Amino acid sequence: MDYAKLVRDTFDSEVRSLFAKKPSMIPFFLNHERRNLAEQNLVKEIKVTEWKKGAWLNQHRILRIAKASVHRFCHLALLKKEHELRSSAENARLDKHANREATAAEAFNEMMKDGVVSPLKQTEKSLGGEQ
Repeated sequence: MDYAKLVRDTFDSEVRSLFAKKPSMIPFFLNHERRNLAEQNLVKEIKVTEWKKGAWLNQHRILRIAKASVHRFCHLALLKKEHELRSSAENARLDKHANREATAAEAFNEMMKDGVVSPLKQTEKSLGGEQ
């Protein structure tokens, strides 16, 4: 089975079907600078899976894996483009917000470990139980 051709054809058809309602986006993904690298890595992973793991993949499974990879590729390419288009001030603001959320999550986890906060008690209170 020619994995490279199968992956390439799947990439083309999936991008066209995903962006059928926005045809102006199709060339962005089909001509993306990282497309060939993504396809080569997927083919390599399929071969490694078959050779080393002994998991023989039929064409249907390979198509499903390729389609999922195309979805992920498109999502990441859009995020990267969005990040490039945002101003440095906006990126800094978003990074600061993400750091605050991470710090708050860490503090909450510490409080749970110390027994200060109990998710079960919070749920009981919200349901009108034990106070």
